[in-house]
Amino acid sequence: MANVTRSQDFFSLFGFQEEARFRAGPARAMWLRDSYELNSSSRLELIEVPSDMPTKRADLSSLSNIAMTGLNHVAFDVTAKAELAGGLSQYLRQLNDASEQRFGKSVRLLVPPYQQIIDQEVVELAFVEDPDGTQIELFSFLETLVQPIEPAW
Repeated sequence: MANVTRSQDFFSLFGFQEEARFRAGPARAMWLRDSYELNSSSRLELIEVPSDMPTKRADLSSLSNIAMTGLNHVAFDVTAKAELAGGLSQYLRQLNDASEQRFGKSVRLLVPPYQQIIDQEVVELAFVEDPDGTQIELFSFLETLVQPIEPAW
């Protein structure tokens, strides 16, 4: 990310709050913790990337490209938040409303919500983008299938 504090502001929309600021070599960095998961040991680490460092982005203009391998996005389980909102679409509306109120900017929706079966779970997925163009997958578990599913590999 180009600016760690701007990214921290964006991720606060998902409930992440600053836990610590530190340096990673010459780069500014911070840990964020999900304020909704008080007992969680999970953290999100943000590190500023120097502007001269090359980056690679996946093209999500086609759903067929979402299955690309390699590091092309980060994913967040927003099941509890989506359930409280009445579904992933409603959660995305709340997320966008909060962004417009706090920053005067809409959240860029790359891929609108759609359902997919992953293992024995039916999930709803959507992709948004942070201020630096990082692609973020938001997923919400909908149900567990009772019939066994053969592994894909």
